[in-house]
Amino acid sequence: MKARTLNSIATTIVYVLWGVLRLAGQAQANNPETMHYSVRNLGTLGGTLGSSAHSINDQGWIAGVADLTGDTEEHAALWQDGVVIDLGTLGGDNSNVDFPVTNDDGLFVGFAQTPVIDPLGENFCIFVCTPSGGACNGSNQSCRGFRWRNHLMEPLGTLGGNNSAATGANNHGLVLGLAENTTEDPNCVSPQVLEISFRRS
Repeated sequence: MKARTLNSIATTIVYVLWGVLRLAGQAQANNPETMHYSVRNLGTLGGTLGSSAHSINDQGWIAGVADLTGDTEEHAALWQDGVVIDLGTLGGDNSNVDFPVTNDDGLFVGFAQTPVIDPLGENFCIFVCTPSGGACNGSNQSCRGFRWRNHLMEPLGTLGGNNSAATGANNHGLVLGLAENTTEDPNCVSPQVLEISFRRS
């Protein structure tokens, strides 16, 4: 009895999925503006280990991260009209646009290392530069969220701690992210020490 009921449920699920896929196919066939996609190699900033695209806006601008020559550092990168642009850092070794940014006005946000070694020994933002997962140069540096527009990277603050990261921006210029406050949290996974709060700016 139990097996028969499971078979009946499985058959129903298959028919429902088939119906949904059939309707989706009909809707796509009736839509004159069918989307077309292509796969392209965006290139790096001189490195050989690669790059990662994490965000694309309605202008077709792609943001992410790419290895520099020597593959010991990686920087936030913008691919625009076939050109790769190095977004730079905040004085440290590495930076990244690691989350989707939906701004269509040329605003990109992420996190970048500063030249300051994290005073609590945290590794708030680790950058991986080897195929085996080894850390990039400078992975012990403090990080700040940033907003980038018109070739200018602006640092964002914290909530009293040493690190922050910007994780999204909309077309109104609102930036979301997270930042450390001054509270030491014993529940943090080592080497993280300070509590992290969400922030909007």
